[in-house]
Amino acid sequence: MKSNAGNLTRAWTLLNYFRYKKFSVDYVYSADFWSTGTLSHDEIDKLLKNSSVKHVFKLEKKPKSWLSPHYWAKYKFHRLYRDIFKHKELPNFVNPYNKKRVKEILKDNKYDYIVISYAYWADFAKNKELFNGAKLFIDTHDFLTAQEQDVGDIGKMFKEEMRRLDLFDEIWTLSVEERYLFSQFCKSRIRYVPMTLAGNYTSTSAKNFDLIYVAGDNHHNIRAASWFFAEVFPKLSDSVSICVIGKIVDFVPDLKGIQKYRFVQDLNDYYVRSRLSVCPMLSGTGVKVKVLEALSNGIPVVCSPRGADGLINKTDNGCLIADNAEQFVQHISSVLNDVDLYRELNHQAIRYFQRNHETGVLYSILDDAFEMNTEI
Repeated sequence: MKSNAGNLTRAWTLLNYFRYKKFSVDYVYSADFWSTGTLSHDEIDKLLKNSSVKHVFKLEKKPKSWLSPHYWAKYKFHRLYRDIFKHKELPNFVNPYNKKRVKEILKDNKYDYIVISYAYWADFAKNKELFNGAKLFIDTHDFLTAQEQDVGDIGKMFKEEMRRLDLFDEIWTLSVEERYLFSQFCKSRIRYVPMTLAGNYTSTSAKNFDLIYVAGDNHHNIRAASWFFAEVFPKLSDSVSICVIGKIVDFVPDLKGIQKYRFVQDLNDYYVRSRLSVCPMLSGTGVKVKVLEALSNGIPVVCSPRGADGLINKTDNGCLIADNAEQFVQHISSVLNDVDLYRELNHQAIRYFQRNHETGVLYSILDDAFEMNTEI
């Protein structure tokens, strides 16, 4: 389980908290719906050795004996129905087969708390008697209706998402905007549980890059990159250099000043060698982990309004928000050429991050959620 994607960073953060608090944890994952794939033996060993995880369970979306009549009667017809209508409904990753596996896990193990990530999996919580009194948390990560709005009826998807969230005793959000939204429609308790990272403010590394842009290859990032490298980057000084990291490099043109790295071992090695981070998101929801990564390194950020989503403060946070290409160019040029402005944004980034996204902030919130009385 690598930690360089936002959802996996969140998972490792929670596992580190559970280890610190000496929780005994069973980790359940699926390799069928996202591209992370099956955990390798080395990754499972890392989970078992470097966290509080005692058991690792893998969910499959279908049994291995797929040719049997029983398989077709019980599982295949359900999947055919789901596949036919998947572009009209909020995606649901729960199916009869993985539900059966979860029932087996719950039958063999007793838990005090259960945390499920993403409402795609929420229907595991429909039969609460199976959980034997465990307190149920949903870590939402994203507002799914907004993420999936191009594939179905927004009203129906929103109603379905609120239904799923209300299956839980407590709903966790990564952004203050989503906390407010869910609180208007859900009866369950809503708790803001921010993304946190380790701060790295003291590096004295030489700055090899003027800009750094880190992104994956989902459709929101592809749209943002296409816009930025067509409308913004060509208008910057010819001397400006940018380091682009992640699968998004497959959609970035070969222009002067651009260096591409599809994968790097440690992102911090590149953040500390960059002067300024850019986040040109035009769509998408929730907090942008790459913005927090930059702020955790004291790196100022120039971003679109969507890039600042989820930040608890919209000003004095180390970010300059640009509403259009001209403002993006202006803000980047100003920060790179104005020493005093750069220093002020650097100080803002560090102050904002320390107050809102340091590990101690999260641990205090989780202590309350899990009714713990100790402090970090």
